[in-house]
Amino acid sequence: MLLRSITPLLNVAIVYFITLILALIVTGGYQFELFGITLSSNRIDPLAIGLMTAGGLRLALHLGPGNSVLVFTSCLLAMSLAEVCVRVLSPAMAQPGLVQIHQPSDTYGFELAPGSVGQGMLGEDISINPQGARDAPFTDKRNNKRIVAIGDSFTFGIGVELEDSYVKQLESMLRETHKNVEVLNLGVGSYNFWHYLEVLNNRVVDLVPDLVIIGFYLDDLSVPGHPQTVIPHNPFEQRVHDDFTASALWNVIRNLMTRLEARYRHRRGYEYLAGIEERKNYIGGRKPDHIFYRLQTGSMDPGLYRVFGEAVDKLAAWSIRENVPVVVVFIPDASQINEPIRQSVNRTVASEMARVGIEFVDATPIFEAQPDARPLYLFPLDAHTSPSGHALIAQVLAQNATVRKLLEAVPK
Repeated sequence: MLLRSITPLLNVAIVYFITLILALIVTGGYQFELFGITLSSNRIDPLAIGLMTAGGLRLALHLGPGNSVLVFTSCLLAMSLAEVCVRVLSPAMAQPGLVQIHQPSDTYGFELAPGSVGQGMLGEDISINPQGARDAPFTDKRNNKRIVAIGDSFTFGIGVELEDSYVKQLESMLRETHKNVEVLNLGVGSYNFWHYLEVLNNRVVDLVPDLVIIGFYLDDLSVPGHPQTVIPHNPFEQRVHDDFTASALWNVIRNLMTRLEARYRHRRGYEYLAGIEERKNYIGGRKPDHIFYRLQTGSMDPGLYRVFGEAVDKLAAWSIRENVPVVVVFIPDASQINEPIRQSVNRTVASEMARVGIEFVDATPIFEAQPDARPLYLFPLDAHTSPSGHALIAQVLAQNATVRKLLEAVPK
């Protein structure tokens, strides 16, 4: 009698989870109310667990104790075999993301670990070359014209595949007319302006660049001067403890779900459409003391701007000493779009670069010129630029006079 009463409930549960999974596949994420109950989901893994649980119980009731033990034992063995195979093959999809690709550094605090692989925050593939950069292995310069890009997570390309980063999109654009141009990516997430100066002195010189591009994001101004003490650490260590399990197979499933969620993020209309306004409310609106808003509006301690000016002097001195031109491109936060009061930081950086003769390019106007700026960012999952946003940054750089001048000396 008990089994008869449970079976219909399990049937309903199976149909329920299948329906929600199909809805998730079709919409990319949903939120609606039914009989006063809010139903929402953006990930398939909890729904899949529910379906497997309900389906497993339903199957056990249908097969009986003996056959159920046989079926579940077979499934357990199959999953164990899959777990062993994943551990032996150790694909990037099974790696716990950013922590895998970083290592402590006495010079920078942390750096990219040469030869490491992993998955990014949104499921993107990340491979670090032997020289410790997210790029193909660097070769001898030979007759190429070489551009080296340094910066933080925007330059690194968080949330996008390497080929979709503005660094590699710029390289593709330039190679349409000049095959012997290469753009190398030395971006590292969470680096600040002082890191850039260290990278210039310790890494860029050996690459013999013809031009250096610095991708500048507003928080690069937050720590412009070299700290008195550099503590070697891995800032992404906690990610392993928070997000990943001991099962490599389950990590693969989670990474796959993250990738699918990111790929179809634009279908999460109820969140996606509110992206920029939500960002503006979060930075400055509901949080007027947010450091990003203070950086945007130029309301930081005056001493910070003095230190930034000194750091800019060092950048100019490096450019003159090494006889390598530098182009600084400002990458706008979504909350700055069509908000002149939030663009004080743009004007500050432009003024400082003009003072020392460093080329400055602001990508904000081209972002503002788009009919809808929301697709330029990875909303609602992340506030970094999307492939479309990276394309605009690459476009601005490809049209820059200093870059065009460099191309004049390149055989077509």
